[in-house]
Amino acid sequence: MNAAIRRAHAAILGERRAEERFNVSLKSALIVGGQINSAISIVNMSMIGFLSEAQSRYFIGTPVSVHLPGIGECHAKARWSGNGMLGCEFLSQIAEDVFYDLLDIIGSEDRTPLPEFEQPVGHSLPQFDA
Repeated sequence: MNAAIRRAHAAILGERRAEERFNVSLKSALIVGGQINSAISIVNMSMIGFLSEAQSRYFIGTPVSVHLPGIGECHAKARWSGNGMLGCEFLSQIAEDVFYDLLDIIGSEDRTPLPEFEQPVGHSLPQFDA
């Protein structure tokens, strides 16, 4: 389903919220301190952040960047980290039309938003304070 059809469908149902997350499969590099820190696999994302598989742990608030196709480098901060997962919040929300174009580029696996309460199975969400 292309971005225009998704937006029209969402408008009819009144379902567009900035925090809706979508399953994706995107390999990228996590940039910390201006240097590539590690390879990550983004598994879901929204206009305000992303969840990725990451082998390293990061303190809450750690500034990071990630390259997103069609957008470029996006700055974010770590919100939680542990058990091989990293949750980050973008410093600037991705515009809705740009976000849906991104989903078209990377081929979101499932265009149905994830429920707000859904957590990765088998992963607790520890908080690491700086």
